[in-house]
Amino acid sequence: MATTLSYLLLYFFLPTGPGKKLKEASKPLANPPPKTAAASPESPPTPPAPEKTTTAPLQAPQSVTADDSIPSPEASEKESPAVLANNVLDSFLNAKDAASRVGLVEPAATEEELAATLLKSPLPEIARILPDLPQRDAVEQFTDYPYRVSFFLQSGRNVDFTIVVRQRGEQAPKVFLPAFLDLAGGRLSAFAKEPNKSDPVTFHVILDPLSVCHDDQVPGADRKITFKLLPSMFGKEITRAYVSSGSRFAQMVGDPNSSLRWGVRMRATITVQWNYTEDPQKPYLELMNISSLNWNS
Repeated sequence: MATTLSYLLLYFFLPTGPGKKLKEASKPLANPPPKTAAASPESPPTPPAPEKTTTAPLQAPQSVTADDSIPSPEASEKESPAVLANNVLDSFLNAKDAASRVGLVEPAATEEELAATLLKSPLPEIARILPDLPQRDAVEQFTDYPYRVSFFLQSGRNVDFTIVVRQRGEQAPKVFLPAFLDLAGGRLSAFAKEPNKSDPVTFHVILDPLSVCHDDQVPGADRKITFKLLPSMFGKEITRAYVSSGSRFAQMVGDPNSSLRWGVRMRATITVQWNYTEDPQKPYLELMNISSLNWNS
C-alpha cells in the first residue's frame, strides 16, 4: 500500500511526472506571440537602426550673384554673333555721318576716306532687311552674315543690295566695306556706265552666268557667253560682262566639280575691263578674271 500510494503521488503531483506531461500535451495548438522587448524603466526600447542613404551632406545656402546666375535672354543675345552682326548692321545703316561709321567697317577706314563716299551722310530710307544664311570660311577663319537690304529711292522704286557683315575669329563683326561701295556705293555702276580705257578693275558682285549672248552690239556675240553682274540675289543686274565661249571661265561653269553653275547666282570677286581690241567701234565689258567665288578683301 505504501508503495502504491507513493507512486500515485509522484504520477500526479511531481512537476516532471508522467501525469503533468500528459496534461500539458492535451492543450490546443496556438501560434506563439511576437517577440517584443519588455518595456521597463531599466531597459528602454532600442530604436530601429537608421537606413543607409546616399544623401550629400547639407551645405549652407550660397548667395546668387550676377556671375553665376542663369543668364537672362538679353545677356544670351548679346553674346550671340548673329545678334551682334544685326546690331552692327543697324548702327551702320542708321548712322548720320562718316565719323559714326569709322569703327563699323572692314577693312578699317578713316573718317576722311568714308567722307569721300556716300557714307558721309545718312543713307536712303530702308524698306526692309532680310537676313540670309551665315557662311563660314574655314581657310581664312571668318564668318559672313549676308543681308538683303532694300532702300527707298527718289525714283519711286525699291533697290536691293547685298550687304555682308563679317566676323573674323572672336573679333567684333564689321560691315564688309569694299562690296558695299562696289554695289550700293555705285562704283561698279559708274565704271560700267560709259566705255573707258582704264586698267582692269576688281569688283565684288553677285555673279549669274548665262550660256549665250543676245547682245548684237558685242562683237562675235554667237561665240560669247554672258555674266550678269547683280547687286543682290534678286532684281535687275547692274551690267553684263562677256567672254569667249571657249575661255577657261566657260569651262569652269561646265565643270561638275565647280560650284559655279549656269543660271545660279552667287557672290564672286571678279575683274573686268572694257574691250576695244575686237572692234574699236563696239567696246564691250569683258570678264578678265574670277578671283574667288566669294567676297574676299
